[in-house]
Amino acid sequence: MPPRKTIIGIAASLVIIFVIIKFSEVSVGEILRISASLFALFLFLAVLRAVAQGLRLYLMVRRYAPNRVSIGKALLLRASSEFFALTTIPFIADELARVAMLRQTGLETSTAASIAFSEMILDILVGGLVACLAGVSAVLAGSPSLGAVILFISVSQLTAILVFTFLTAGKDFGASIDKLFGLARNGSPRDKASASLEAVLKTIGPAVSALFTRDRPLLAPLVALTLIVMTTPALALYLLAPSAGVLGSLYAFHAGNALGVIPVTVGGSGLTEAGVFLYLSGVLRAGSWTPVIVWRIATYYLTLLITGATVVIYSSGLLLGLRSRPNSTDQAPDLF
Repeated sequence: MPPRKTIIGIAASLVIIFVIIKFSEVSVGEILRISASLFALFLFLAVLRAVAQGLRLYLMVRRYAPNRVSIGKALLLRASSEFFALTTIPFIADELARVAMLRQTGLETSTAASIAFSEMILDILVGGLVACLAGVSAVLAGSPSLGAVILFISVSQLTAILVFTFLTAGKDFGASIDKLFGLARNGSPRDKASASLEAVLKTIGPAVSALFTRDRPLLAPLVALTLIVMTTPALALYLLAPSAGVLGSLYAFHAGNALGVIPVTVGGSGLTEAGVFLYLSGVLRAGSWTPVIVWRIATYYLTLLITGATVVIYSSGLLLGLRSRPNSTDQAPDLF
């Protein structure tokens, strides 16, 4: 992503948080009243989440492209791609950045896309299921409107992912892709871009199918790492609003996360905070704007600083051997 767009994205998120502070009448003094020990815990949770994401990427790359990326490179690469998720409108941007970075390590485009898409599926499956529970809990607690919105978004995500996975894993999917692209070309020669897209679509289905069938021993650690990724922000929220309880904090985070994925604002800014606040105050009766704002700073902006530093390291090539020449072809490898 061009630096100009990244700066605009960060600026937009800062404007939104300042608007929230202004209209919620929360004083800056309240926000800054964070002890050193609490800040250290927030930093630990942010690093733990980044490490879990990096290890998950490493396991998937090692399975589908052995000896291509070390643990250190995987950690740096995954954290760098996360920076783009925080500075763009939700969905696809960080996956595209991850695909580009994985290609720089020598992976085929189709392999890199399959890995990035599989990561997204794991996040949606775990996060979507928890969000569904949060929605049901909101309805039962007397907040049917909020619960209905959370359920609609999370169920839609889960349905879209499951339908796409089912379709791409079908035996006739490859032939259907050939026929579709053949009709689109209408007799004209195949160009490189369409060939790459065709290879990606043909590879994603078998990759996801293998993950849930043949690669079940790999699925267990991947799910465990995904659980860490999807619960550490909730633990940070619990530290700021202990009256909500651990489970309530988990539900509140995923309620905010469900609203935050709506592609309207950069990194879900504004929508995420609103979702967390509405759940804490309306469902759990345990929240105000102060812990929500501090939580957002401790999770979003702290992570933004960490991942921004990794982008600088990655871009400057300070780590020896981080980049290698990309392959000259973009055909699907024989992974399965």
